[in-house]
Amino acid sequence: MVNPTNNDVVMGDSSSLLSRVAASFDIKEYANGFSGRTKISRLLFLAKQCNGDDRLLAESLALARDEVKDQTMDVDLYNQVIYMPCTEASGTGEALDALEAEDVEWIERCESTYFAKQTDLETRMAAAKTSLDSRTIAALEAELGDLLLQKGLDQEAMKHYLRMREYSRDMDDLLTMTHKAALCAFHAHNYFGVLNHVRKLETIPEAESVAPQVVARLRLLGSLTQVICQRFDVAAKMSTKVGYETLMSSPDIVSPGSFSLAIVISAVASLNRQDLKSMGASPGFQPVLDAAPRQVRDFFSAIVSARYGEGLVLLEAEIQPMAWVDSVVGPHLGVLRQRIHDKCICEYSCAFCLVDLIHMSNTFGLPMADLEVRLAHLIQTDRLDARIDLKNHRLVVENVSAQVQAYNAAIKAAKVVIRDSALLRIRSQVLRHGLCKVPTGTKDGSSMLEHGASAIEMDGFDVESLEVEGEGDLL
Repeated sequence: MVNPTNNDVVMGDSSSLLSRVAASFDIKEYANGFSGRTKISRLLFLAKQCNGDDRLLAESLALARDEVKDQTMDVDLYNQVIYMPCTEASGTGEALDALEAEDVEWIERCESTYFAKQTDLETRMAAAKTSLDSRTIAALEAELGDLLLQKGLDQEAMKHYLRMREYSRDMDDLLTMTHKAALCAFHAHNYFGVLNHVRKLETIPEAESVAPQVVARLRLLGSLTQVICQRFDVAAKMSTKVGYETLMSSPDIVSPGSFSLAIVISAVASLNRQDLKSMGASPGFQPVLDAAPRQVRDFFSAIVSARYGEGLVLLEAEIQPMAWVDSVVGPHLGVLRQRIHDKCICEYSCAFCLVDLIHMSNTFGLPMADLEVRLAHLIQTDRLDARIDLKNHRLVVENVSAQVQAYNAAIKAAKVVIRDSALLRIRSQVLRHGLCKVPTGTKDGSSMLEHGASAIEMDGFDVESLEVEGEGDLL
C-alpha cells in the first residue's frame, strides 16, 4: 500500500494556482459543506495551501477556530489553529490580526467539563460492571468513546468503541461500533484501520438489511481512504455503492462536491474509456455525477467522448485549482494529473496506426518538444508500443487498439473474399473453354471447386499470380 503521508509534487507553479484560487474562491461556501472534525481538517489544509495569501489564510483559520470552540473540547487542536500564523513563513499581518489571543476561559471550561464527564462515566461504568449489566456497559463504552473523540483522543476513543462488542451482540450495535471506530481511524490517519473495518463489514451478509445507512457511510469512508492510498480504481468502483442520500447527508465525512471531485478524477486517471462509459451509465455512479460541479461533469463527459484536448483544457483551467485545495485529492494531484495526461495520449495514439505529431500537439495543446518527451517516456516504460519518426513528425503505432485491429481484420477478410471470388470466376471460364482437366475422382464441376486452386491443372499460366481487375476499386 502506498504511504499516504508522502505528498506528491504538483506539476505546475503553486504560486500561479494560489493566485487563481484567491481570485474566485469562496471559503465560507466551501466550509459549509463540512462539519465537525472534517471541517477543521479541511480548513487547516486550505490554510497551509494558501499560505502565501494573508486573506485566505486568515479566513480559513478563523473559521477553523470557531468550529473547534463550538464542536469540540480539543485544546491542543485549538492551540494549533491560533498559533499556526506564527509558525508559517508568510503568515503575518492580517492573519495574525484575525485570531485573538488565547481564550483562557474557554480552555479552562473545556478542561473542567471534560474531567467532570469522564469521572461521572467511569463511576457509572464501575457500578455497571459490578452488577454485570452488559447493555449498560456497552452504552457507557460508547459514551466514553464520544467524549474522548470530542477531546481529540482518537486512538483512545476507538478502543472504547471496539470494547462495545464484548458486551453487546446486537447487530445494530455492532455496525454502529464499526462505523464509529472507522471514523476515529480516519481522523487519526490510520487508513489501514479504516480499510480493515470496511473489509469486516463485507463479511456480514445481513448488514445491508439491518443498517443500510451505516453500511453506506462505511463505504463512503472506504472510498475516500482508497483515494488517499492511491488505489484510484478501487475507490471509483466502491463509490457506486454509496448512494445519493448518504452522499448528501454526511458532512462530518465529506461534502458531496468534494467526494465527486475525488472520485471522478480517480476514475479518469485509472480506468480506460470503455470502463468509464460503463461506469457513467451505471445507476450507482449517477449520484456521484449529479453531486459534482458543472466543470467536473464536463470534464468526465469530454474524456468519455474521446474529446481529449477539451478534457485536458478543463483539467488545467478548472479542475486543478479545485483539486489543489482539497485535502483528499490535493496531496496526489501531481500523480493524478500525470496519469490522466499519459492515459489520454495512449488512448488517442492507439486509435490509429500512424499519428501526425503536429496535429496531436495542436489537439493536446502541448509544445512539440514536450509531446516528444512524453511519448518517449511512455514508449520506454512499455505503456505505448510505438516508435517516433522524427524526420516525418509521425508516431508509428505497433500495437493498435482492439477497434483498429478489428477494422484491419475486416479489410483483410474482404480482400480474401474478393480474391477467392475472382479465382472462382476464372476457374469457371477455364472449365468452359476446356483449358484444364477435371481431377481424377471428381464427377462434376461443382465439387471441383471444393479442392481449391491446386485441383486445377493449368498449362502455361499460374492462377494464383493473376492480378484481379477492379480489386482496389472494390476496397
